[in-house]
Amino acid sequence: MRTGTSGVDASAQRYLDVGHSNSLDWSWHRNATADAIVALHKAAKQPAQLRGFATNVANWNAWNLSPGEFARADDSRDLRPSNEQNFARILGAALRARGMPATSTHAVLDTSRNGVMGLRWSWDEWCNVGGAGLGVRPSAETGDDALDAFVWVKRPGESDGVSSERGGDSAGCAAKSAVRPAPERDVWFQGFFEMLVRNAHPKL
Repeated sequence: MRTGTSGVDASAQRYLDVGHSNSLDWSWHRNATADAIVALHKAAKQPAQLRGFATNVANWNAWNLSPGEFARADDSRDLRPSNEQNFARILGAALRARGMPATSTHAVLDTSRNGVMGLRWSWDEWCNVGGAGLGVRPSAETGDDALDAFVWVKRPGESDGVSSERGGDSAGCAAKSAVRPAPERDVWFQGFFEMLVRNAHPKL
């Protein structure tokens, strides 16, 4: 293992967290993000360790559900991804169009909580979603050349924030789909962990 002066493995591949298909749903969001990533890549002198980007970190979106969970009948006004697979392909293409090497536009997908779909009323419901389950286990076998791996970035069982009958510590945690009661953000939530295991898809 080669390490730099910081003791960090200099050969380790890195992925930049870029959000997900909802946070960058409209093309102007994605284009601005692509511009920022390319500028950052150049400022860092185009590090070879940057393999690409991470998507759906700590989120609930499907990899290749079609139509998407909240697909609209007419998206002709803009090219909006309906799932994370489309998002990864669209953002990867935007990066390559801006001069990023193809070797730096791969993706990894967080599947730690996206095993069950149809639980939310809108994209904005992201807090301790009731009925959720573990998704595909971490693996480099993805069946898609653009996706390097399924990973579990968000630790299953960590709370997203306080949810109660009086609301929550954010709009997301006051949503109908949020499990109540829930502890503070990042605190272990045993009941939620057990639910994720019970609803895992594929089954454990």
